[in-house]
Amino acid sequence: MKPMSKTAALKLASTRVSIHGRGTDWLIVGPYRYDHPYGPYTQRTATSYRGAIRLAARWKANIALTLMDRYSDRAYYTIHSAMRDDGIGDTRELVNIGLRA
Repeated sequence: MKPMSKTAALKLASTRVSIHGRGTDWLIVGPYRYDHPYGPYTQRTATSYRGAIRLAARWKANIALTLMDRYSDRAYYTIHSAMRDDGIGDTRELVNIGLRA
C-alpha cells in the first residue's frame, strides 16, 4: 500500500472506528489490524463516554500512522503514554505525537 498523506489517513481512520452505547456501557468498534482498515472488525469496551472517546482517538491515530507508513512500536508507546495526560485526546494531536516519536 502506498503511504497516504496525513489528511487522507486521518479522514479514512475517522470513518473506520465508531462508538456505540450509553451510560456506563460503551462499545468501540474498529478494524482488527491497523494496516487493513476495511478488513475484519473487533470491539473494545469502556465504562464512560470519555474513556470511549479516548480509546477511539488512540485507535484512529494508530490506523492513521500505519496508513502513512510511520507506525512503530515507539510511536505506539509514545501515544499510549500521552493518553495519561488529561489534555490529550484529539486524534490529530495524537498523530502528531506519534510522528515526533
